[in-house]
Amino acid sequence: MTTGYQLSWLSNVRRDRCVRTLLTIALVAVTGVLPALAADRIAPSKPGNFRVTAKTPYSVSLAWNSSSDNSGYFYYVIRSSAHPSEAYILSKSDKSFTFSRFIFPLNSYTFTIQAKDAAGNTSAAATVTTKTPADSNPVPAAPVLSSGEVTPTSVSLAWVPGQGDGAGLTYELYINSSLFWNLGTSRSITVNALLPSTTYSFNVRARDAANRTSPLSNTLTVTTPPVSTDQTPPSAPSNLAIVANPNDCEEVQLTWTQSTDNESTPAQIRYDVFVNGDYFESQFGTGGPAVVYGIGGFNNVFEVIAVDANGNESEPGRLEAMLCQ
Repeated sequence: MTTGYQLSWLSNVRRDRCVRTLLTIALVAVTGVLPALAADRIAPSKPGNFRVTAKTPYSVSLAWNSSSDNSGYFYYVIRSSAHPSEAYILSKSDKSFTFSRFIFPLNSYTFTIQAKDAAGNTSAAATVTTKTPADSNPVPAAPVLSSGEVTPTSVSLAWVPGQGDGAGLTYELYINSSLFWNLGTSRSITVNALLPSTTYSFNVRARDAANRTSPLSNTLTVTTPPVSTDQTPPSAPSNLAIVANPNDCEEVQLTWTQSTDNESTPAQIRYDVFVNGDYFESQFGTGGPAVVYGIGGFNNVFEVIAVDANGNESEPGRLEAMLCQ
């Protein structure tokens, strides 16, 4: 006969067994999950057969065999000793790349590629070293330099390549035989902060991608004029007239008779155009036409002010006209 005490004890045993069973099941479940949660520590394989496929004096083309990784995802990081801090990121499907920055003739360069997965594991590096060939093209020819407007404190310069279209050339400006500025590919500059009544000599030199320099251009000698004491404004523009556009009655061509000045040449006089009191545009050394726009159905005011090279402004030339009548 089983007593109440024995029944209670048996119940406890069964309950303990149940708990142990549940704990065992939970442990098995957790153990099965743990490998999936473990960090990936397997690096991709090293890119194979890293090789040079072509080269010019200014570029090197490379190719390699694909890496592999247990995660299925990775990318490539490729570098050149020509600029070690510059790295290119390529997709896993890429199998070639061409370097063209900082590559010059007759230089040896080492190239490095590695595969890297999403967990940050990096493969061993594949490297290849090669030397670029010589550039058989001649050095650049000397540019041809000319000057434009000259003021007491500035001079405008422009130049053209000595031969061809000048593609790939950069330029250096020399003032009084000293390097003043590296100009990049620009072919014009206005040099400011000059002294009045002073003579300057200017030259330009071209430089190609191989870092070879041309002879200096022709020497351009310029004497800046003295600071003017002129306070006499130009005459006012006169004979303002408009011609309407038959397809747009608010668009008109505005013309005027050019001003005269005691010092400035006609080409140096600037004309500021205003419509209904608002500035519209400026033109140099011309009587128009200026294509401007008024307001249809209203009386519009057109004005032109002449400004000489010393900044003196004329009285405005003025015309009132109704548009879209």
